[in-house]
Amino acid sequence: MVGGNTYALELLQDPDWRLAAGGEDAYLHETIRQARSMLRRAATITVTLTTEGNRKVATVRVTNQTGHKLPTGYPEGRQMWINLRAYDAAGELIYESGAYDDETGQLLRDADIKVYEAKQGITEELASLLEKPAGASFHFVLNNMTVKDNRIPPRGYLQAEYDRPGLRPVGATYGDKQHWDNTTYVLPAETGRLSVTLFYQIASLEYVDFLRANGGVDGLELSELWETLKSPPEIVDLAWLFSYPTFLPLVLRDG
Repeated sequence: MVGGNTYALELLQDPDWRLAAGGEDAYLHETIRQARSMLRRAATITVTLTTEGNRKVATVRVTNQTGHKLPTGYPEGRQMWINLRAYDAAGELIYESGAYDDETGQLLRDADIKVYEAKQGITEELASLLEKPAGASFHFVLNNMTVKDNRIPPRGYLQAEYDRPGLRPVGATYGDKQHWDNTTYVLPAETGRLSVTLFYQIASLEYVDFLRANGGVDGLELSELWETLKSPPEIVDLAWLFSYPTFLPLVLRDG
């Protein structure tokens, strides 16, 4: 079965994990290849750049090409985000939103970042009974509310049909049949080139930290495996945009 989870397939090849699937590497590699192919077909991005006075404004549209919310699946730790980089005419980076630190595995949530995700949580009433903090929580069994769900609906989305717990958007509004989302960025006037990448990650650093503290032996083991394989983000789509006459050698490499 092929989904969008390449991380678990990588872990299954780690001999240090008690669930390692010895002798199945060839099949796991092929499934990873198919999973990446599916992810590349899950969404498309388009970018426009306009000039407004002494600034430039970029609009990034993410279009859901799947038959379900984007992203979908088990909500804990899964996140999809836009990484936008702006360069001047000399090729110097002058703005970035959605930066990711490969060494720590942490997504830097700047003021302009757009992250598509579902966050569950615990209400004040239940929290008082459980003697736990109210609000966003990774305690899947205890959670009884949705704190955020700005995931992009599929084609055919209708507000009335999705207006129920677990389905309706929270913290975002999508009109009937809207299966895309637009994000605008105010950029320096010197912007001459944009690089936009849509990333998807199965397990966030925050979720792994939660499992380390609350997941018992298996949670601790996963956090140790994280030190060598930090659920590398997968590229869903990418786009380049030039706003000045130039010729630059451009090489795009798969992955």
